[in-house]
Amino acid sequence: MRPKQNFGILLAAYGQKYIEESKVLVQSIRKIMPTVGVSLITDNNTVVPDAFYDTVTRVDLNALLKEKTDSEISNILADAVDHAPKMQGFLFKVKALSLSPYDRTLFLDSDTIIGHPINDVFHLLNKYDVLVGYAPTKIPSSIGCKPVNELKKDIAVPRINTGVVGYSRSAVEKGFLAEWEDRLLSGIQRELHLVWKNYSDQSEFRGLLWNSSVNALILPVEYHLRMSNSTGLEGPVRILHGRPAGGRENMIRFLNATHEKRIWISPSGILRASDGFSKMHPYSY
Repeated sequence: MRPKQNFGILLAAYGQKYIEESKVLVQSIRKIMPTVGVSLITDNNTVVPDAFYDTVTRVDLNALLKEKTDSEISNILADAVDHAPKMQGFLFKVKALSLSPYDRTLFLDSDTIIGHPINDVFHLLNKYDVLVGYAPTKIPSSIGCKPVNELKKDIAVPRINTGVVGYSRSAVEKGFLAEWEDRLLSGIQRELHLVWKNYSDQSEFRGLLWNSSVNALILPVEYHLRMSNSTGLEGPVRILHGRPAGGRENMIRFLNATHEKRIWISPSGILRASDGFSKMHPYSY
């Protein structure tokens, strides 16, 4: 039994396939950080393994939407069949973050894996309200959509990915998560998900972060490595994000076979400083 803590890791799973996907992540947490609590927010229809998560909270998303919007959002999504599952998943995720049982929370997408202890993230949350994963690519979904188009010209503002989000109780109390939810609901009401195919929770998050007064920090790439992007690495990869060929376990093992300075060339392999970055060490599984 893990001791009760005021910090922990939160997962959100809207649908059974994400429960199944999260098992690899939870197993990595139990192996590398066995005393850290893991909580799950899920819907009413999933089957959850006994004693796998420390706490499980079930949320009826349709009931919440009807209560908040008088069924308008549900009706819009019903008319946009192709987009409905994706947008419902985004809404569920944003709602789930506000339901964390911890004072300092690290939210992780179900397709991530832990490769090294990340206790320092929780220490950072004593100083910062929000920590967010770095996104190395410049794609429309992370640049933002109108009317937050002022972000498009500010290329010095880092791109972010909401698959890794740390936040404190202070961020909740300041209304940061509530405003994120409101922005996403508003965007769906304006049917932005039909106008911009890359519209997502991420689009609204970057605009919110830009305009918010919360104290925020962008985490380095080792704390959020999107496996499909080539990048330089130094030290162990703490969090890997994606669905690589061969599985997350094999890729994180390969990436952390050495902690020296190295360059990950996706999806081929690694160039190492010890070889003068001249020899490719191929990724195999």
